[in-house]
Amino acid sequence: MFLKYLSATVVWSTVIVYLCTIPGDTFSDSIFSKIPYFDKAVHLGLYFVLSILMFWSLYRQKSSLRLKYNAALITFWYGIILGLLIEVIQGNFVESRTFETIDWLSDSIGCIAGLLLAERMFFRIKTG
Repeated sequence: MFLKYLSATVVWSTVIVYLCTIPGDTFSDSIFSKIPYFDKAVHLGLYFVLSILMFWSLYRQKSSLRLKYNAALITFWYGIILGLLIEVIQGNFVESRTFETIDWLSDSIGCIAGLLLAERMFFRIKTG
């Protein structure tokens, strides 16, 4: 039952890992690669969506009150740690990719922004 709620989060996390482990030169011919800081906006957007999906998944599930009431904290740390792990993987194992602190910062900002929006939207829906 619990996995039913987390399925969108698992799928989105898989999309993030896949996109972030594609060799960097794959995107070098893209028109978007010419836009300054476009990749940072992508990182922010990916983690923004991830945090919304995860918060709602954890908060809506009914199998554990502990997960429900700690949904924001779990979502925050999941996004921060996933972003860091992906940067480490990129820096050590992915061809033509490097560890970039600014990417991790973009991931973190997206995670926090999505979490704040999710909390605000969810509690507005619940109370009003």
